[in-house]
Amino acid sequence: MTQAGLLEGRLKPLIDEALFGDAFGPSINQYGWIRVSGVATICPRAAVLVELHNIVQSEPISSDLALVLEHGNAIHWVLQNHILPKTSTLFGRWTCMSCGHSFGGVGAFWDTDKIKADPNSFVNSQVSRPEACPKCGKGLDEDSCIYREQHLKDKHFKLSGHPDGFLVIPGMSGMGIFEAKSISPRGAWEVRGTPKMDHAVQVQCYLWMTGLKWGKILYWDKGGFGLSALVEHTVERDEGTIRSIQEMIRAIHKGLHAGPIPDRVCSNRTCDRASACPVVNICFGDVK
Repeated sequence: MTQAGLLEGRLKPLIDEALFGDAFGPSINQYGWIRVSGVATICPRAAVLVELHNIVQSEPISSDLALVLEHGNAIHWVLQNHILPKTSTLFGRWTCMSCGHSFGGVGAFWDTDKIKADPNSFVNSQVSRPEACPKCGKGLDEDSCIYREQHLKDKHFKLSGHPDGFLVIPGMSGMGIFEAKSISPRGAWEVRGTPKMDHAVQVQCYLWMTGLKWGKILYWDKGGFGLSALVEHTVERDEGTIRSIQEMIRAIHKGLHAGPIPDRVCSNRTCDRASACPVVNICFGDVK
């Protein structure tokens, strides 16, 4: 029997084929814009060298990893559209599936200059899911309304990203950032006491960009059961961390525009990070 015959009638190989070949985008694009989700793991020196030496980064995603990522997407979706709306704590932008009307927040992106000029406008524009669409009047629930994440952009630092949502919780002052993270059982054990550094940095970026004072990271253990699978952390705005993030981004942009190349992060070319770096030979070679 041919390979095609062996695969005929099976869904799994088709899923494998459909998912294979996607790729991660770089943390910093060709125009110098940096993704918030990549801030904590980006190497300033490597980011500059990649651009200066016109190195094309391509990191293919296996179908196995793609399924893991889709699992995370599913968890995000159910939190945003099924679970949190029932608590009346999730605020933001929504779309009615009956008439297509979107309401709350903004449809394009929030410029940080606009938020700084009128922070109340940003906060007050975010809404929780109402019982009925403000345009067509149809009732709204998890099947007839979709949550829309909003993009944030800081044109001065060329930083962009989109939080998973905004929260208003009894006992917490004002509005906060919401970030949901799916995690393995081992990872869930590791974050019982404190969130992962890169996730905390991600929240600090959003706090800086919005002017908000706190955020929540909610981990969902994919191997857990019931409420015990949820691990919650509050992240308070930290000005020292925000300044460090800003200094790192400034160093990248200076290096991209004829300024000094940022200092080397790795102590040697054989460490785990250096061995996976696309510019390790340049970094440890003649470029200072």
